[in-house]
Amino acid sequence: MNGPVNITPTLEALRPYSRNDPLTAKRFNDHLGQTNKLTSATMPQQVTENGTGVSVASIATGLFSFQGPGDPDTIMARRVDADGGVGDEVTIALPYGLRQTPFDGQTIGGFRYAYSVWFQRISTQVSFFNQETQRITPRYLSEVWFRAWMVGNTGISGVPWEADYDRHWAKL
Repeated sequence: MNGPVNITPTLEALRPYSRNDPLTAKRFNDHLGQTNKLTSATMPQQVTENGTGVSVASIATGLFSFQGPGDPDTIMARRVDADGGVGDEVTIALPYGLRQTPFDGQTIGGFRYAYSVWFQRISTQVSFFNQETQRITPRYLSEVWFRAWMVGNTGISGVPWEADYDRHWAKL
């Protein structure tokens, strides 16, 4: 058989979270598996038959445990496996909007940004000189796992992983 092959994933029902549910590695991986099935159904992929089986493009993702800051645009983390064990330390790029290098000392949309530490900055509204201190929220903590994606080109040399966009700047 030559040419693209159409693969339609089968989705399974997942129990929704309640406020007191712990996020276990198994629960996370179950939801991640369903997310990957949805993604594979909606993202264009080149799927070909090569005589030995079907080769499908996929998105690499992982669960990580925060270890500490890297340079101003990265963090250090350890990959967490399905049993909750941790692997080698890897460098992960912060999401673009949380990075320091593109914004430190810049005025964007009438706001000037100055960073005191990697997870905190001061935003100043230039025309009125209103200031507020902002912090990455929720904070990266070693006991709280987070997800990252292997995107290949994060814009940081030698760093293929980028943290998920589940954190934002918030006023203290």
